[in-house]
Amino acid sequence: MTQTKRYLTPFFLALFLSIGITVAGEPLTPWSAGYLDIHHISTGKGNATFFVFPDGTTLLIDAGAATLPIPYAEARPNDSLRPGEWIARYIEHFHPQENAILDYALLTHFHGDHMGFADESAPQSRSGAYRLAGITDVAEQVPIRTLIDRGWADYNYPVPLGDDNMKNYRSFLDFQTHQKGMKVEQLSPGSKDQIVLRIDRERYPAFEVRNLAANGVVWTGVGTETRNHFPPLESLPSKDRPSENMCSIALRVSYGKLDYYTGLSRPTRRLYPAVPGAYQGSHRTTRRAGPE
Repeated sequence: MTQTKRYLTPFFLALFLSIGITVAGEPLTPWSAGYLDIHHISTGKGNATFFVFPDGTTLLIDAGAATLPIPYAEARPNDSLRPGEWIARYIEHFHPQENAILDYALLTHFHGDHMGFADESAPQSRSGAYRLAGITDVAEQVPIRTLIDRGWADYNYPVPLGDDNMKNYRSFLDFQTHQKGMKVEQLSPGSKDQIVLRIDRERYPAFEVRNLAANGVVWTGVGTETRNHFPPLESLPSKDRPSENMCSIALRVSYGKLDYYTGLSRPTRRLYPAVPGAYQGSHRTTRRAGPE
């Protein structure tokens, strides 16, 4: 990939708000200040969404690299690289800066199609401290300033998370925080000040990232107030405790008239009735919104 050729391929889809529809095979115009670009990257192995905010701040949500086959999905653009490598190359290609750095990376939950799955076949990182798959693969090529997930720092809700993949992830966090200066945070539901414009926040007052939910704690829509959607764990038999999907993070990105929801695979009012803007819809488009 080069900065001189920006083409849409089956690697991702694009729908540009305010400037019309760009179809496969046509050049994709570069991001420019004042625009919000949302790229849904389809590797065929899980979810990955790359945001360029109006001031050039960047966010990656998820970096899926599932090892089990996903129905009706083929490796995209091909299987010559690992999914995390393709995601990193894509970010480097469309990043507004020559030296790509992710201001934020966020994992919605701890499944391989969202964070990557590092089994024994996964290669070691350059440091040898962890294996490469999904988010760890991305960070090997594109530095991350702040990583946000639902479990930091104990990773014990609703049960202790200690399988081999989580152990690898925590080894990655330990190395990155101590050796590379990466910050790690647990998502704070209700907050609009955890993911912010880092370059020129004052210039774009109509932009906001609102944390809607994590671990069943849901924003009420009033100030930063939240409520717990789940009953106390001690009141539930083990078979009825929240699943990993149910504990997933949900966000709303707002810019002018655009409200963009990302969260559970099938968000509904029944599941999160108090979440303003929660709707059921496709995650499979890339959007651009800009000043009117």
